[in-house]
Amino acid sequence: MALPKEPRQKMINMMYLVLTAMLAMNVSAEILNAFKTVNASINNANGVLTGNNNNIYSSFATKLADAKTAEKAKIWMPKAIEAQKMSNEVYNYIGQLKDSLRVEAGYKPDGDTTSWTDNLDASTRLMDKQGKGEELRKKLEALKKNLLAIDPEIGKEFANKLPIDLTVPKSQTGNTNPSWTTNYFHMTPAIAATTILSKFQNDVKSAENQIVTYCHAKVDAVAVR
Repeated sequence: MALPKEPRQKMINMMYLVLTAMLAMNVSAEILNAFKTVNASINNANGVLTGNNNNIYSSFATKLADAKTAEKAKIWMPKAIEAQKMSNEVYNYIGQLKDSLRVEAGYKPDGDTTSWTDNLDASTRLMDKQGKGEELRKKLEALKKNLLAIDPEIGKEFANKLPIDLTVPKSQTGNTNPSWTTNYFHMTPAIAATTILSKFQNDVKSAENQIVTYCHAKVDAVAVR
């Protein structure tokens, strides 16, 4: 698994791992509330990454208009835009899964908006029984492959660096032949499953950021606002 370099990213991943381990032992109101906090933090980090990426795309447009950098920008900007399109497609798909999960868990916007969080069956139905977990895994797998295939230099640079980790997590129940979907989503409280999905969104945005930052560095350094 590729480890993040940013301190904030390391902190988010550490909180996520600790809460997942605690979840295996106890499903309490405190644990559920902790997942809400981590989910909000990951969503905030995703917003920051989106802003950083947009800043790079804006800088690309400036470089394209500058005669001194236009030639290289014409080469590398389309590759960055390609990475953006691929990542946005999977990111938005995961967002739709999060919405579906809340509905499956009984979320009602005009009623109690918190009662859905401890539902243990919704993630199993949606991700396992309805096949959305395997569908998600395949989309993440394809995204990683396609990002690396954008350019040979990108493939060589990020072959072992992209933060999209598809290894099957260790089973907490002793299951010796677990599936990827089972270990992430089987009988997982809805808020915890939502947090897991937010983490995958973060992986997607982080991968996009690595690729577009690399492409931009091939032209010039970004002017950070």
